[in-house]
Amino acid sequence: MPDRALRAVWTRLHLDRFTRPLTRRINGHRGKFLVLFAMIYGLIGYGYIVAGITPTRRATFGWLPDWFPFTVLAWPWLLAGVVALVSALLYDPPRTDRFGFMALAVTPMLWGSMFLISWIGGFAPTGWVSSIIYLGLSAIVTLVSSWPNAIELGGDRLLPKRTEPEGD
Repeated sequence: MPDRALRAVWTRLHLDRFTRPLTRRINGHRGKFLVLFAMIYGLIGYGYIVAGITPTRRATFGWLPDWFPFTVLAWPWLLAGVVALVSALLYDPPRTDRFGFMALAVTPMLWGSMFLISWIGGFAPTGWVSSIIYLGLSAIVTLVSSWPNAIELGGDRLLPKRTEPEGD
């Protein structure tokens, strides 16, 4: 009910004319997931650029070479977000959103591996916790990538029509 009311208000205010061309291009729930995670990954990448190297990050990534600039750690997140956003908006069946899901799965897998290496190497005593979180995020993205889109029914088609039995 609230969804119908919100949609009616949105349509009545003619705000859908701005969003319809964009939402028409997105591949259902899979595309919405890609757009959501593209924004999240963009914010994570932005955090690596703005915060720079903190003492915690220096300890965690202490095994990396000294010449390695730590702002480079932002680029995989930003690149994955852009690939996911482009995959969601340029959807062309069948299943061309696979590149977006692949980018969303590989980046946290890489981070989970880096935290695991830093924990095994003794650089970060709690690196195993971050490793579990990042590898779990990668597992969630991988799981969602295998799901088909839900069949969207609207209006009277939500429930099967009731038919009367035919009398002989």
